[in-house]
Amino acid sequence: VMIERLKEILGIVGRFIRDLFVRNFHLKVIAFLLTMAIYLWVSEDRETQVIAAAPLHISVPESQILLEPNIDKVKVTLRGRWSTLNQFDQTDMQPVRLELSKSDDGSLVPITADNVQVPAGLRVISLEPSFVRVDLEDRVDKRIDVQPRIVGRTRDSYVVGEVDVEPPRVEIAGPENVMKTVDAIST
Repeated sequence: VMIERLKEILGIVGRFIRDLFVRNFHLKVIAFLLTMAIYLWVSEDRETQVIAAAPLHISVPESQILLEPNIDKVKVTLRGRWSTLNQFDQTDMQPVRLELSKSDDGSLVPITADNVQVPAGLRVISLEPSFVRVDLEDRVDKRIDVQPRIVGRTRDSYVVGEVDVEPPRVEIAGPENVMKTVDAIST
């Protein structure tokens, strides 16, 4: 009797398992294929790109001064996985750094991907502009007098006495051609 009861239970389990895979087999195959297609489509991390503006930081030799840099931002096109770009905050973009030497004076200096720091998983595709014009001039330090500038008039019963400036001299630095014309600075 036990053996027959066990055979009956195994028969029920066998039919259940067979029905689980065989009954409505075509619907189960379609459902499986749709599930896999949706999973692959949603989970696929496609590559994409984003454009960010990065400040330009130019380092010049200590004995030189950069005259009027003609740009202050660089448009950087980045490419990477969508998930990485989605986490990238453009406001945290590191400055594009250029290290200049005296030999760069009067030339166009290239801005390359090596000058840009980007998070891991992202790469620089393009930079705009890709060159910056560099005009350097020798830096001159000079001590000059501070001249007080008196503006307006006093009331009739008052008189301006002695005018004293503290400090009487200051040290300034600037491009050589500008410093030649500066002899004093007013308050």
